Amino acid sequence: MLRTQSPLLLLLALLVYTGASHGQSADEMRALLDRGQAAAAYELGLKAPERLGDPAFDLAFGVAAINAGKPAAGVLALERVLLQNPGNEVARVELARGYFLLGDDHRAREEFELALARDPPGAVARVIREYLEALRERAGRGRATLGMYVEGGLGYDSNPRAGVDNPLITLPVVGEVTVAEQGVRAGDRTRQWGAGFRATLPLAARTVLFAAGQADVARYPTQDDFDQALYAGSAGLQGRWGAAAWRGGLSRAYQTLDRVAYRHTEGAFADLGVPVNERDAASIGIQLGRNAFSGFNVVRDSEFATVTAGWRHSFAGLARAQIEAAANLGRERNVNDDRQDLSRDMFGARLGVSLIVVGDWTLAAGGAWQRSRYHDPDALLQTVRDDRYLAGELALSWNAFRGLVIRAEVTEAKNDSNLALYEYRRRTTILRGRYEFR
Repeated sequence: MLRTQSPLLLLLALLVYTGASHGQSADEMRALLDRGQAAAAYELGLKAPERLGDPAFDLAFGVAAINAGKPAAGVLALERVLLQNPGNEVARVELARGYFLLGDDHRAREEFELALARDPPGAVARVIREYLEALRERAGRGRATLGMYVEGGLGYDSNPRAGVDNPLITLPVVGEVTVAEQGVRAGDRTRQWGAGFRATLPLAARTVLFAAGQADVARYPTQDDFDQALYAGSAGLQGRWGAAAWRGGLSRAYQTLDRVAYRHTEGAFADLGVPVNERDAASIGIQLGRNAFSGFNVVRDSEFATVTAGWRHSFAGLARAQIEAAANLGRERNVNDDRQDLSRDMFGARLGVSLIVVGDWTLAAGGAWQRSRYHDPDALLQTVRDDRYLAGELALSWNAFRGLVIRAEVTEAKNDSNLALYEYRRRTTILRGRYEFR
């Protein structure tokens, strides 16, 4: 989400970049800005009207005004700076932000594009691109839009079967057993590719009809019995209610295993996102649905309900760091009354962090924990299954050029269970590229 107030470190980086000099009053305003006190810096500038017209003063005053929510005053000051020094990139970027806040999208786009063409530092260029993307989204309001992407990747999966490490395991009631070869861990190379789209059609001033679809395929050269494909789509309404954003609709998915039908899923969803302040946002969502399996897996047909609550915090600074936390609670109930050993209660949590490490490089890390507690004992093993799943991911992304992102990711997962048959470890390493058509 684009923040309308720029990080103050962006200003500082630009000041170093342009080698600007300042008088005492400008330095005092800068000190306040550095402490995040834009309103105080603006008020200080108002007390020295005789300094207006001094480029150093106008620059600091203009930045303070924009960050204090006074973009009209900031624009006037920064326009004076550029009239005297057209090469001042600090003033240009901040002026573009002022135009953006005033809703003068044409002039904001011109200034942002001119600043980007002058090859600013990588982190500054990233922020400019975010504003340009926001301008494109704003221009799309009131008319239909269509976006598409394609992606592909190569990597290695240590356990596409989700099999046990050792074929000799001990189970309740039956004792020691030997797991068949297909249930034992075996690694393989993997090829993955996918494509998707999202379309919107405005229905009213603050309400939009949307539709989205995706196809994701994973292939294994030797473990081809575990080739998978997922085809999913959703449609519904989204809009804004005050500062809050809401969405609701229907979804449907079709999954194949070994290139034959495995599962159909259909459901309904609704979610709400609410900004708490400039840096924090909360969200809540609910999903209801039904799984319909094929072949001998038909005994696993189920209905499910899940509730998720989340929180996101954005940090100031050039790193544009974000931290997200979410918790979920759900239930999956088998539709067959005599197979409640396949019904389960689920609860879990996820934590993720992302930040720009340098220029167009972004580092992301995340972890997830999920517990599944089944309802009835297994008919053969006379034991109620209890699983605990833990996974972590580390990814490095590079915005190679407009629309293309290269991403390297490593995922480590482990499932513990009181029934050894369901325990496994899995590591995947993937290098993928994604191109978005805008």
